[in-house]
Amino acid sequence: MAAPVQRTSVFVGDLPVDLPRPEEAINNLFSSIAPVVSVKVCRDIATQRSLGYGYVNFQTTADAEKVIDALNFTGIAPGRYIRVMFAIRDPLQRKSGANNIFVKKLDAAVSAKALQAAFSRCGRVLSCKVALDSEGHSKGYGFVQFETADGAKAALDMNGAKVGDSEVEVAPFVRRVDREAMAAKSFRNIYIKNIKATATEVDMRTTLEKFGKVTSLFLAEHAPFLTKFALAVFEEHEAAVKAIAELNESEESGLTEEAVKLVVCRALSKSERDRERKKTASLYQNHGRNLYVKHLPDDITDDKLREIFAPFGKITSCAIMRESNGSLRGFAFVCFEDKQHATAAMRELNGRSLESSKKPLYVSQAEQKDMRIRLLQQRRAAMRHQTRMAPPMNTFPQQWPRQPFPHMVQPMMLPPPPPNMGMPQFMSGPMMRRPVMDAHPRQGEPMRPPNRYTYPREQYQPQPQPQPQPQPRQDGIDVNYLNTLSPEQQKNYLGELLYSRIMPVESFNAAKITGMLLEMSREEIFEVLRDHFALLAKIQEANAVLQQHSGN
Repeated sequence: MAAPVQRTSVFVGDLPVDLPRPEEAINNLFSSIAPVVSVKVCRDIATQRSLGYGYVNFQTTADAEKVIDALNFTGIAPGRYIRVMFAIRDPLQRKSGANNIFVKKLDAAVSAKALQAAFSRCGRVLSCKVALDSEGHSKGYGFVQFETADGAKAALDMNGAKVGDSEVEVAPFVRRVDREAMAAKSFRNIYIKNIKATATEVDMRTTLEKFGKVTSLFLAEHAPFLTKFALAVFEEHEAAVKAIAELNESEESGLTEEAVKLVVCRALSKSERDRERKKTASLYQNHGRNLYVKHLPDDITDDKLREIFAPFGKITSCAIMRESNGSLRGFAFVCFEDKQHATAAMRELNGRSLESSKKPLYVSQAEQKDMRIRLLQQRRAAMRHQTRMAPPMNTFPQQWPRQPFPHMVQPMMLPPPPPNMGMPQFMSGPMMRRPVMDAHPRQGEPMRPPNRYTYPREQYQPQPQPQPQPQPRQDGIDVNYLNTLSPEQQKNYLGELLYSRIMPVESFNAAKITGMLLEMSREEIFEVLRDHFALLAKIQEANAVLQQHSGN
């Protein structure tokens, strides 16, 4: 008979994300109950900020049980209480939501401990959580997970029961992805923006009721954009879907100014909008400041790694990645406060050998997985586009028949990351490999095919061809031409370049964001034109300023 599986790993949830030195705090607290083997706090791969949960390993199941009984709902910071339970190793079981119930209309004074006490009569409770806001106040709902399906079924009978000072509603737990899928199949609310300032509610109803009956309509000014936005509720889901399909990105609805596209989509809840905003912000806010480091020696520590990178600037976070048993995974992340400091550290430390390391350090920009995938896709698309668009090389004067010469090496163009959302920009001279033979003959001198025959020079003497002078360029910017312009003309020139690259990303605020970015120095403008992710970060910052101004 197989021996029972030892459960020695404990999950610790509801950790304050701003808790200083969380591993040390957890180790000190848990080791007072039983000997701790290892502690791991899970962190964001880009920012290295705590995700609010972690795992603690013990030597025996008895030690783990003792800690769960003693420390579940223990305060670890003022007003913040941790949740402790056995770790569930099976990801399918963790994500399925089996035996989990959702409780809402909770009294603000009801804590997770009180909620567990109220539902423990239904069966053994594995985990209990009350949702809290950033200040630690209850949001009025929570979750209870039972060990068995019978316990969860019995808990549903408590719908309408009194917990604390209020009657609660109890329902089976539904995962967010399933809730969103259900909402996508049944929504009736739509959001509309870019509506011209002169549009009226009558205009809106006339346009929308072509698709179905509108039960509610709200139209308001969208300051400071001199436009309006609207929220409409249809009687039927199919009418809302049809309105989005027909009106979104339409320029002929009669509701927008000339050449402005209408934006129509499903109306999102406040929590959905907040999640999208945070997701976008976290994607770009640390780009250029966060470094990925590998080939680290086995004896490296956080303090030692910080000491290596500290001479280059202020470090906001530094973390060596470890397995759950505490062993090194061989790489780390170092995040600087300033992008220039991160660039300097990468330039100086990449390839440097440490005393106890077998390989030189590898230091590069840290990128999220979806960023890397998107970048690779854009590079491949640019290369395919360039292959299709490249004109045939005319390497010989017109008098010579065009014959292939197998020994000649054709020049290859290496495309950079496309700065324009998949629209490639061809790179100029410095990134070209020189061919074995010049692609253009010297002035006054024909280029001969390398064969054994010779011809009279006079008969086949070509006309001298003027050679184009190389122009210094910065990703589409003709610097020589730019320097000949007046300051006002320079501003217009750079503004057109910025606008053409902002427009595919943020069409609605493109003009305003262009004006904001033109306030930067010329070097900073060159930087955002050269680095697509830097441009996205600036667009995100500008949108945040516009939203804040709109809120005020």
